Amino acid sequence: VFRVTSNGLLVHNSYADEIAKLAGDTAKKIFGKAPRGGFSLPTLGKAGAREIVSKMGLPSAQANAVNRAIRRATSTSGLKVNQYGPNVLVETFRKGDDGFQVMEYVIRIDGSKSVVQKAYDAAGNLVHFHPK
Repeated sequence: VFRVTSNGLLVHNSYADEIAKLAGDTAKKIFGKAPRGGFSLPTLGKAGAREIVSKMGLPSAQANAVNRAIRRATSTSGLKVNQYGPNVLVETFRKGDDGFQVMEYVIRIDGSKSVVQKAYDAAGNLVHFHPK
């Protein structure tokens, strides 16, 4: 059973409150206030993301690949971790001078992955799209 938290995250009920608190605290720490253009994003830090992954019950190959994607995030990055069917989507968000960058990792059950780098300006327009 899933629900939407007060931070706008869709999460499993068993850890919804914990995720909402981690996401709110981390977003405030990372982004402080919304940058120009009103960008605001509820995200997790690296420790919070790893904790959530440990509770997802993923196969070891997939869990290892997810944790590698989390390790690649900088200390000031925000993270989102979501599961869509058998795939896990890890998104790392990093604030820039005039917008933000998103690295998207789609990690399959066997641990293989695809990665896309995106950049958005302060108005929220996609200005860069680069499959890796």
